Formats: sequence, structure tokens, C-alpha cells
Amino acid sequence: DGESFLRGAEPASDDVLLLDLSLPGMDGVAVADALKERGCKAAIALLSGARGAAFAGAVDRIQPQLALRKPVDATSIAAAVKSLFGRRATTALS
Repeated sequence: DGESFLRGAEPASDDVLLLDLSLPGMDGVAVADALKERGCKAAIALLSGARGAAFAGAVDRIQPQLALRKPVDATSIAAAVKSLFGRRATTALS
């Protein structure tokens, strides 16, 4: 759940966080807001089953580096996250 993650997590700037909008307790938008308040620079890959305005609103608010709509298979998630790591490594070397 979002609250437990925030209590124990200290993401580094080169981390990629896979964040679901539908978390128990604190939702994904609130988690992303809390991370931004802490100055977190980790990349966010948003995962959600939301559609339409709900999904678009979350993307606008969070501004993730990647947004995936459920249902999505594990292979697609792995490839997307791997591409984010690759982009972050390239940016760090520039």
C-alpha cells in the first residue's frame, strides 16, 4: 500500500518506480505527490486500469515518464521499465 511504501522507501534519482493508481489506502496520485514533495527524482512508470478522463487526469497530475493501461502483461511491463532505465542511463551520460 502507498503509506507503507512511503514509510520505508527512499528512492534514488536513478530508480524507476512502478506506481499503480489503485493502491489501498493512499492512492497512486497521493503517493506521487508525496514523493515530489520530498524532492524525489526517480522516474515513475504509471500503471492503471482507469480509462478516459480519470487516466488522463492522473497522467497530467503525476507526469510520469511512462503510462501503461491495464490489462498489460509482465513482458510488456518489463520491456517498458527496461526502456526507462536505458533512457535514464543515456541522459546521465549526456
